[in-house]
Amino acid sequence: MRKIILIDLDCNVVHSVIRSNVLQIDTLIVSSKSDVINIQEKYNIPIVLSWYEVNEYYTKQNIKLDYSIIENFRNTQLKVEHFFSRVTSDLNSQQYLYYCALSFWIDRFKNEKIDAVFSSTLEFGGLFDSVIFDVAKYYNKRVFLLETSLYNGNIVSNSILNYAEKEYIKVDFKKYNFKKINIKDFLFNSKLIPDKKPAKKIRFKEIILKVLEKIGGFLLPTFILYIMGKYKVTHHSFFVDWWEYFNGFLFSKKIYSYYNSLCIDFDPSQKYVYYSLHMEPEAATLARTTFANQLVAIRTISQNLPNGWKLYVKEHPHQHQNLNNKTTYYFLATLHKFKTKRFYDEIKNLPNTYLIKSNISSRLLLENSIAASSINGTIFFESLIMKKPFIAFSQNTSALIKVNGVFDIKNDDDCKKALEILKNGYQPDYDNLDLIIENYYYEVENNQNNNFDLLFEDLLK
Repeated sequence: MRKIILIDLDCNVVHSVIRSNVLQIDTLIVSSKSDVINIQEKYNIPIVLSWYEVNEYYTKQNIKLDYSIIENFRNTQLKVEHFFSRVTSDLNSQQYLYYCALSFWIDRFKNEKIDAVFSSTLEFGGLFDSVIFDVAKYYNKRVFLLETSLYNGNIVSNSILNYAEKEYIKVDFKKYNFKKINIKDFLFNSKLIPDKKPAKKIRFKEIILKVLEKIGGFLLPTFILYIMGKYKVTHHSFFVDWWEYFNGFLFSKKIYSYYNSLCIDFDPSQKYVYYSLHMEPEAATLARTTFANQLVAIRTISQNLPNGWKLYVKEHPHQHQNLNNKTTYYFLATLHKFKTKRFYDEIKNLPNTYLIKSNISSRLLLENSIAASSINGTIFFESLIMKKPFIAFSQNTSALIKVNGVFDIKNDDDCKKALEILKNGYQPDYDNLDLIIENYYYEVENNQNNNFDLLFEDLLK
């Protein structure tokens, strides 16, 4: 038997993998305590933890570290601190939890025969994933991620990443009963909150809660709990006071107004490159890419623009809007750390660089642009479908980088050359796009008939 670690937050994979006669799940990390209970009732897996309780689990183990180990994993520590910055400013406690986790996994991989790590989602930078991946890599173990690549609010598409090699894997998805994606499902209709919810019997208490949420979003019912002394919201071991969310909500309104005050009217007749900002904080910019700072990416384009060209920068539509709900309220806790007045001032002050209001359609901006740019995201996919040149600062965080004609930016010279090529009238045909989509992307279904067990076995051959 091959012993594996499995991170399966949505429990879409474990029911298939457990059928394997070759693989044995040694440790499973899921999303919630209820998932832990359900899994433990069904299956004999030695360690089952939720991603919220895993931090406290680490603190119960002895710490065995040395300076060389700490030094070797500085990059991992950086990812973890970036992740924790989403929920807390308590740096000392962050580091303590990180060292506990690092010690635990160093000891475990050193003393236990663990063959591989699999994750059914992309890397977040947490103690439930990045530390495990990097320690496994350190001990020359295989690590595979079934990354969320495309998402429209209801439908999820994945691709498979060999973590150590930073290489996306070509797979015959029919063999594993995976569904082929429909390109149209992912064009210009991205949503933040899922629409599909399983039907269930609604209790009177839940009706009251829904009414309160309808009136005042997440903040109103939680405020009532706060004044009743029953409020308790914890993210990854850190308690978040209600007032932090409320202050974040006020900040989001204020900064959105400030952003709009700096925006110019969109002029489609101009020669321009369109940069689509990522929402922050998110995994795309916190853990997955080397070229993580969007100001650097924007400035790199700005300083290499041909004469007479402009750079249009548009904020993500969800950055400062629609965060007062039970799905995305957690953004409010530390929103003020990521997009400040200075952030937008820095963009505005760059030569030939202009902010565009976020309610301007991405389709319109893309259609009239010379090229589009971002780190990753849906805009990458949309640009290729529309045969628009794309300047990618992705650092191999998307299989789309394999499409012929994409500008893969690794340094300033790459960007300068890309813009020179565009100046000469370059228009890509992306001749292998369909092949890349067919070979690297599949639709995720919560379907126990999917053969993840066979997939994982094949990946380890």
